Amino acid sequence: MSAAHPTQPAAPAPAAADPAAAAPTAPAPATAATAAAPTAVPAAPVAGLVIRRAEPQDGNALYALNHRSWSPIGDVQELSEPPTPDSTVFNERHLPGDYQLAVLDGALVGYIRLIPATPLPCSAHVRLIQGLTVDPSARRMGIARVLLDAAIAESRRIGARRVTLHVLGTNAPAQALYASAGFVVEGVAPEEFYLHGRYVDDISMGLAL
Repeated sequence: MSAAHPTQPAAPAPAAADPAAAAPTAPAPATAATAAAPTAVPAAPVAGLVIRRAEPQDGNALYALNHRSWSPIGDVQELSEPPTPDSTVFNERHLPGDYQLAVLDGALVGYIRLIPATPLPCSAHVRLIQGLTVDPSARRMGIARVLLDAAIAESRRIGARRVTLHVLGTNAPAQALYASAGFVVEGVAPEEFYLHGRYVDDISMGLAL
């Protein structure tokens, strides 16, 4: 699965001492979307699966995972060049600390990337999921949901109030995954992308913590 497409790459925001304190104190008005939020069911455990933070030496394995997991229904970017020994996903905007990895019996099988929604201190209470991928050989095991729950837990740990993401209108499996964790559709940009001969909607989803 390749989901939460990177439509808005953003540099990590300056850390706030208390992201929750940076949020407006007035409660947000209820909306139909938030009122209809489903009750999330926790992910089932996956035997042998370990979730850990990425390290600099993981960059090459992550690049290779992205390459073999590319999908026309979930990715807005073209298929990358085949990996080489020097390939890496890391740069000044994509840092190891942004990634939580799924390692199954010692092999990298997935990741989720969680970053500040914007570089602005006034939105330090919001986290953005910008990339969720599971190796094709390890799908339908519940790994994507375990990664998603790990990102939600990390967002709560740092005091965030919301988690948001973008998903393509063609990516029904990813939409169902996010809905199962309590995310609701907050907006749709019709025909935002032209991909593989057709126009595709960009769907915004969010979760209040």
